[in-house]
Amino acid sequence: MKEKKKSLFAWLLVLLVGVLYIGEADVSAQTNQKALRSKNGNAVNWIDRVVLDADVRAVYDTLVEGSDADGEKDILIEDSYFDGTHSISVVKETILLKKNPSEAEITDAVDSVYARYEEALLAVFSAFDRDHPEIFWLSGEWKLGISYSVKDSECKVEISLVLQDKESNFDVRAKKYRSQSTIENAIYERDSLVSAYLVAAEHNGADSAAKKIRYFNEELTLRNEYNTGDLTKMDSDCAECISALAGSVGEMGPICEGYARAFKVLCDKAGIPCVLVDGMAQNGSSQEAHMWNYVKVDGAWYGVDVTWNDPIVEGISQANSGYETTEWLLVGSHTVVNAGGQWTMNFIDSHPVSNTVFGSRTAKPYAFTNGPVLAENEYVTPSATPTPSATPTPSATPTPSTTPTPSATPTPSATPTPSATPTPSATPTPSATPTPSATPTPSATPTPSTTPIEGNSNGVQTSDENTTEIYVAVVLVVLIGAGIMAGKYFWKKEK
Repeated sequence: MKEKKKSLFAWLLVLLVGVLYIGEADVSAQTNQKALRSKNGNAVNWIDRVVLDADVRAVYDTLVEGSDADGEKDILIEDSYFDGTHSISVVKETILLKKNPSEAEITDAVDSVYARYEEALLAVFSAFDRDHPEIFWLSGEWKLGISYSVKDSECKVEISLVLQDKESNFDVRAKKYRSQSTIENAIYERDSLVSAYLVAAEHNGADSAAKKIRYFNEELTLRNEYNTGDLTKMDSDCAECISALAGSVGEMGPICEGYARAFKVLCDKAGIPCVLVDGMAQNGSSQEAHMWNYVKVDGAWYGVDVTWNDPIVEGISQANSGYETTEWLLVGSHTVVNAGGQWTMNFIDSHPVSNTVFGSRTAKPYAFTNGPVLAENEYVTPSATPTPSATPTPSATPTPSTTPTPSATPTPSATPTPSATPTPSATPTPSATPTPSATPTPSATPTPSTTPIEGNSNGVQTSDENTTEIYVAVVLVVLIGAGIMAGKYFWKKEK
C-alpha cells in the first residue's frame, strides 16, 4: 500500500509542477504582449483598422460622446471637467505578481503594463482625430496619468485620461478654446458654415455625390489661400476644418490639414463616404508631410487633394488666384497627374499612404494603412440615359397605317462639366504647388507632453495571443502524458 501511495504521489507531483509552470508561462505572456495588430481587410474608419480590447475601444466612444455637444457627458467641452486638475479613469487592471514582490519587480511590471496601454490608447486618440475632423478645438496632445497599489501579490493599476493639469500647464484644449462658451460659439459657427455649403450646392444643381464633391472642391479653393505665414507659429485653427470652412487667407489661411478636414466634414454631412489620408507626398523631386482625402462615388474610391487644387501663385495674394484646378480631383491610383507640366507621376506614387500618426518614449509609430483601396482610373461621369418618349397605348387596335413610328432615340449631348469645376485660365508654374517653408508636424499627431513613469495592462490583443495559447496547450498535453507514463512506470515497478 505504501508503494502505491508513493506512485500516486509522484504522479500528482508531476501534474502539479506542470500546472505551476503553465501558470508562470501565462503570467509571462500577459506581461509581454505589446504589439498592436491590424484587422484583416480594409476599413473605412480608422478605429476599425486595429484590433483593440473592449475596454480600450470604449475610450473612443467616450471621446465621441464627450465632443458631440448634446449636453450629456461632454467631457471635452463643459467647464465642469476643467477645474484645474481633472482626469477621467479609462482603464482598470489587476495583475498578479509573485508573493511579496520587490520594488524593482513592481516597477518593471507596471512599466510594462503602461507601455502596452499607452500604445493602444495612442492608437485610439489618433483614430478619433482622423475619424472626427469636425472636432477642431483640441490641442492634439494627449496625456495619461497612472496610479497603482500592491497588496500581497495583487497589483491594481488604473490609467486615466488627463484633461487638465495646471501644475504642468497641460490642457487637452487648444489655447484659444479654454472655455465652454468659446467652444459652443465656435461649434455654432461651424454648423452654420456647413449648412450654407450644402444649401448652396443644392441651389447650384449638385444633385449627385460627384457633383457635390466637385462643388465642395471649387468652393474651398476659391474661398481660401494656402497659409503664407510662418508655419511653426501659425494659429491652431489653420490645421483644422474651421479655417477652410470660414474661408481664410494670409497668415490665417489653412494648411493641407485644414483643407482636407473641411472637405471631409462637408462630405460627412452630405452623406458621402470620405476619409483622411496622410503621408510624405512626392512633390517633384522633394517630399513633404501632407494630408488629402479618399472619397467614395458610385461604389469605388477616388483620390482628392483640395490643397494641391489651390496652388500658391507668386505675386498673387488672395483667395481667388485664377489658378485653381481640378487636376487632383476624383483621380485613381494609376491616374497620371501633371503638375503644371513640370513632372508627371501616377497619383499613388505622388501620394503614397503611410498614415503613421504617433510615437513616444515607449510606443512605436503605428501605421493605419489598411484603409480603402483606390480605383485604378479616374472617375468618369456616367452618360445620362435618355428616357424615350412614351409609346401611346391605342384605345383600339390600329391599322398598320396608323401605327406611330417611334421618334429616333436622341443621342445624348456631351455631359456638361459642372459649373463648380473651374478651368484654370493658365497652367500654374511649379511654384504654384504649395510647398510650406517648413514641414509642419500635424497638430493632430498625439504626442504626450509628459510621459508618466508607470502604466496599465492588457490593453490590446496581439499577434502573440494565439501562439501563447497553442504553446500552453501543447505543454499541458505533454505534461499530462508524462504524468500518466510515470504513474504506469511506478505501478509496474510495484508489481
